[in-house]
Amino acid sequence: MPNIISIQHLKVRLMSTGGIVHAVRDINLEIKSGEIHGILGESGCGKTMTAKSILRLYDEEKLIYDGNIIFNGEKDILSMNKKELENLRSKEIGMIFQEPITTLNPLITIGNQLSEVLRIHLKMTKRDAKARTIELLKNMSVSPAEDRYNQYPFELSGELLQRVIMAMAIACNPKLIIADEPTINLGGSMQTQVLQMIQDLRCNENMAFMIITKYFDVINEVCDTVSIMYAGKIVESGSVREVLHSPKHPYTQELIEKSKIAENSDEKGVAKTDSIKPDSHKHIEGCPYALKCKYVRGECHSNLPDKIRVSKSHIYNCFK
Repeated sequence: MPNIISIQHLKVRLMSTGGIVHAVRDINLEIKSGEIHGILGESGCGKTMTAKSILRLYDEEKLIYDGNIIFNGEKDILSMNKKELENLRSKEIGMIFQEPITTLNPLITIGNQLSEVLRIHLKMTKRDAKARTIELLKNMSVSPAEDRYNQYPFELSGELLQRVIMAMAIACNPKLIIADEPTINLGGSMQTQVLQMIQDLRCNENMAFMIITKYFDVINEVCDTVSIMYAGKIVESGSVREVLHSPKHPYTQELIEKSKIAENSDEKGVAKTDSIKPDSHKHIEGCPYALKCKYVRGECHSNLPDKIRVSKSHIYNCFK
């Protein structure tokens, strides 16, 4: 299958009051059409920064990009003008944000917000947009759809708002959907339903997904492939089975070990370690994990680790 997105040597640096923050440090990533790819890592590792960079959602007066983000084998997103970006965001790539209530306008009904997306980007008539909106709400189990159409965001539960955001993300039938912690505020049964919806959309519409998460369960449940991020870099990637059941990078091994130790705590299934994190304001010449790695040697601090290929899809960066 062709790549729907190809990230090549992406670096993202932010201007802050404390100096330059190295948020993403030279990553490479490919997602194929119809693939569900997970980005797994601890909070602050650069997952969301990577995802939002695909849509260029940050204030670019305070940000520097390097590298390329090639969409559908054709255009470099980092070179797109404003009009091209608007078209990309509305028709080609959808986004499911962490906090639905902050995404929706509290003063406009659910139905009008969804209908507006369809009228602006697909040039639908008011009647057709309303009919399509109700259909989308029904498909996302936002019931009764006709009543929900006229309600405001504050009148819906967090679970229903998450479904509305999903409906909005798929409204224009995009080729790729970026889902940032799509299950973070959901109960067990609702989480299962949302993940099933993602699988259904992949099967029925051939949509590709990039799922940003710190939860192992989400990766195991729906993802085909996974990338492990640490301190702004991808340290290991491959099929879910290869990476999570036969991890090679010392950081991936630590993540999995710590998640097993936390089986009976509130941190169960969460990607979290007690590793010393490198200073995000400093440029790193070698491996960012060298500060904690038990296999560390001199070259780890001064040189980029080798890319080791375990199989066709499974690779990791390490001198070990």
